[in-house]
Amino acid sequence: INSLSRNIFLGPTWGVQVPKRTKGSGVSKELFLRLTPAVRHILITSVGIHFLQQASGIRSVLYGLEIFGKAGITDSDHKLLATVGVSLVKSSSILITTFFLDSLGHRPLLLSSIAGTIGFLISIATCLSIINHSSIKLLWAIVLCILSTFSCVAFFSVGMGTVVQVYSSEIFPLRLRAQGCATGSS
Repeated sequence: INSLSRNIFLGPTWGVQVPKRTKGSGVSKELFLRLTPAVRHILITSVGIHFLQQASGIRSVLYGLEIFGKAGITDSDHKLLATVGVSLVKSSSILITTFFLDSLGHRPLLLSSIAGTIGFLISIATCLSIINHSSIKLLWAIVLCILSTFSCVAFFSVGMGTVVQVYSSEIFPLRLRAQGCATGSS
């Protein structure tokens, strides 16, 4: 192909040779050793948001039958029913987020999720403390503890459970996306 037809079909290059990276070589060096300030900010954001997701303690709420046991639900059938309820709340919250993620935006969903999760974790802890220090069975505290557990799962699933992975994949440049998302997740 001569230079005239090359300029017509491929556009003028003006003598600039763009290095072609087909195997992703040098990405790890660019991500960890030769950080630009922008990439450093993106990496800190990704690792921080993934850390916050795991440090929220949601796993103990999602898979902890201990909360229901301490709240006064001792029957295994009722604990199973409560766990199924938590799963249904989580699934419906994720479905709602799927429809509203683009229209509402990442930031409002994430910030409201963090605030709601913190608030309802405090509510669960308060209710469990009241139940634990009471000599009588307080029905209002038990109901509030169960509703707080469901609400905590709903708020977490709306933002921190779903938006973190989407946000992390969108903030990295394409050449750094795979390694950057893997670093944030790990």
